[in-house]
Amino acid sequence: MPPATSQSVTNARTGVRPRPFIAEVRPYTPRNPSNQIDLWLDANEGAAPHPQVLMALGDPESERIRRYPRSGGVERRLAAVLGRRHEEVLVTGGADDAIDRCCRAMLEPGRQIVIPVPSFEMIGRYAHLAGGEVVEVSWPDEGFPTDDLIERFSPATAVIAIVTPNNPTGLTATTDQVMRVASAAPRAMVVVDLAYTEFADLDITSAVLQAPNVIAIRTFSKAHGLAGLRLGFAVGPQRLIGWLRAAGGPFSASSTALVAAEAVLDVGMEIDQEYLERIRGERCELRAALLAQGFDCPISQANFVYARRGDALEVQEALARRGIAVRGFAVACGGGPALRITCPGNDGDFNRLLRDLNTACRDVQQ
Repeated sequence: MPPATSQSVTNARTGVRPRPFIAEVRPYTPRNPSNQIDLWLDANEGAAPHPQVLMALGDPESERIRRYPRSGGVERRLAAVLGRRHEEVLVTGGADDAIDRCCRAMLEPGRQIVIPVPSFEMIGRYAHLAGGEVVEVSWPDEGFPTDDLIERFSPATAVIAIVTPNNPTGLTATTDQVMRVASAAPRAMVVVDLAYTEFADLDITSAVLQAPNVIAIRTFSKAHGLAGLRLGFAVGPQRLIGWLRAAGGPFSASSTALVAAEAVLDVGMEIDQEYLERIRGERCELRAALLAQGFDCPISQANFVYARRGDALEVQEALARRGIAVRGFAVACGGGPALRITCPGNDGDFNRLLRDLNTACRDVQQ
């Protein structure tokens, strides 16, 4: 066999081809730091972590850091909080990792995932990467589309993904609606993404887990303020959780993230009620301000408000010029562009947001 030349290596490299999906899809691009932005309201991050959590992170144990992480202790403590067996809890690298594992465990060519849309955009991406077909069902502001979802089920349906409160709209599905969906598709995994459940009026985690085919996904990224550490967890029947363990790596959560989780559990998983009430008040006031500016806004149960208007992206740019980052959507389900604005959770930033939002809307309309 002749030795490889630089030319043959070059030809081999140029002949490399990815899967068609990878070649055609635009990668998800997180926000880029900007000197102009000093108020980030585009990613739904929560308040700073509890001081005890920060203290735990500030004093790392060298022995823990040099060893591969072991998540069993955190899984046992989470199971105790949730009233489950520890085999029914899997710690993951953020809620994204849990969703990705669900798709890899259940989807392949010829299998489908059914998603009410708009929804968390990474669900569809993970489904495509697993080789599955994505079936979308419109989720209007008037209510969760239970009957429309069930009508789209087929023998190929392997996963149904429900985000509640929904990202990006803040709308919710009730326990009864989730249970109806789970009952109508007993051979499918029903993935219930509850990343924002702490901000909702009702936490349905325990109730939906009564169904034998439901996986509930939670995160430390939002209300617990640990988005930078990438830590989440999945809860469900032992057999299904076993599939998720097999569908990913054994060390998805870092030692640092597990230290933070232990500290959160030490102070309690309950979120400060004063902070929650502040967020709930802000989202009502922000929605009212947006409605007054001619936006169409569903009632949100999350820590953000979703707002549609024809010139929404121009308003986004006008806010950015004032140092405020909000999330923009070029095409929104229900028609036209939209914004998703995180509630900052403090008076100073919130008053600034309302003031600059009014100014930005006025400037765009002139």
